[in-house]
Amino acid sequence: MTDSPRSKLEALPHRILCAVVGAALIGSFFLPWLQLDDTALGRLSGFELTVNGFQSSSSHALLLILPLIGIGLVAVAWWGRRRASMTALIVTGLVVVLGGAWQTLIYVAAAIGPGLWIVAATGLAALLGGLPWQAIVDRRKAEAPAPPERPAPAPPPPDQGSQTNSSGSGT
Repeated sequence: MTDSPRSKLEALPHRILCAVVGAALIGSFFLPWLQLDDTALGRLSGFELTVNGFQSSSSHALLLILPLIGIGLVAVAWWGRRRASMTALIVTGLVVVLGGAWQTLIYVAAAIGPGLWIVAATGLAALLGGLPWQAIVDRRKAEAPAPPERPAPAPPPPDQGSQTNSSGSGT
């Protein structure tokens, strides 16, 4: 199935973005990622981090997959259609953002001492404690439908002993 010239033109912006993002992922793999000191020797690229084994196995796999994703994006930009390029961009964005957030969390967690963890926990407790929980509960109660009213109790039956005989004979 061949694409019409119009569909190729509509897919062009996505294909260009795929190519740019793919090339940036490939190129950034060889640029400095970490700077340990002010010298050029203290800078490490993604490639150097992978080759020198500075990362755990999960981080190692994430580092290696980045240039491969870049190559895939360039291939999709070259041969892909609009839907393929859109899907590739979304998947790449999710992988890079979630993977980067995870790695950042790991680095931050490793660098924080127990005192700062306690500060963070108390800040979270203060934030959650300061929220107007009671107002939220009260509003939900006010918005809830009222329970059905109970019917009034039936009056007691009339006393049977005080009725007189309807025939009028009192004997």
